[in-house]
Amino acid sequence: PLLRPGHSLGFAALPPGEDPDSLIAAGGPDAMRRVLADARPLVDLVWQLETAGRRADTPERRSAIREDLRRRAFQIAERTVQQAYLDEFDTRLAGLFGRGGGSGKQRGFRGGGRRQGPEAGRMIGVTARHRPDILTRRQELTLLAVLVNHPGLIEEVEDGCAGLQLESRDLDNLLRSILKIAVENPGLDSATLRSHLRKSGATAALDAATSPDLYVHARFARPDADSAAALDGWRHTLALYRRKRAESEIEEARHRLAEDFTEENLARLEALSKLVQDSDATETDRDALAADRSD
Repeated sequence: PLLRPGHSLGFAALPPGEDPDSLIAAGGPDAMRRVLADARPLVDLVWQLETAGRRADTPERRSAIREDLRRRAFQIAERTVQQAYLDEFDTRLAGLFGRGGGSGKQRGFRGGGRRQGPEAGRMIGVTARHRPDILTRRQELTLLAVLVNHPGLIEEVEDGCAGLQLESRDLDNLLRSILKIAVENPGLDSATLRSHLRKSGATAALDAATSPDLYVHARFARPDADSAAALDGWRHTLALYRRKRAESEIEEARHRLAEDFTEENLARLEALSKLVQDSDATETDRDALAADRSD
């Protein structure tokens, strides 16, 4: 009843006589990762539970198997997931029964056939790129505001900018322009940087990134802010931004893993989860450092 798109269950069987602690103690983390990599999705276990050892040599027996699987699927409250289970059981029954034994493609089992139209479109578009939300755009503007108002920090945050791609296309283009101009004009000040940016046609994005309204939420990005505070605020904002992006990608990775349980998809989910954990650790260290400074 609790299943929903992107959220599923996997079942991993430990070797006989082992628990997670003893397994990791004997074989290290890789031993546990191998067990998790072999985890079976819920749909496999339900299928095994309802079909293992059951004969399907008569219409009555085949009908009983079909109805038991149907009953299980109808326990799923979310309709799109319920239909996905019905479709999956339909496909497997066709293989189990074979030709002449009933293909399982009766409308009564499939719930009226595979969904089409808007509902199907929403499912297909689950992982489609979307416009950044207000918080994401504000974080992107804040990162850019610090660079525009404090270009002397660009060299210090160069590592943080490496591989950084902003969701807002106009703001990402502005970031590329800032970095390019800074490389070509070492030691430039804020006024010179702004002049170059306006000549490059980035006026609208520049105005958005230097709007006074932005400084209400990010005083460290103001032109008159202390450089150390601006640098600390920039790094903090970047950590929050990356965490938010990672959480969104984790949701997508979980959805992919539920649909296709492979080592590659599991490894991506683990990597993204570690990124969030590292971000939490960094923020904890930062907060502790701030507390030490205040003492």
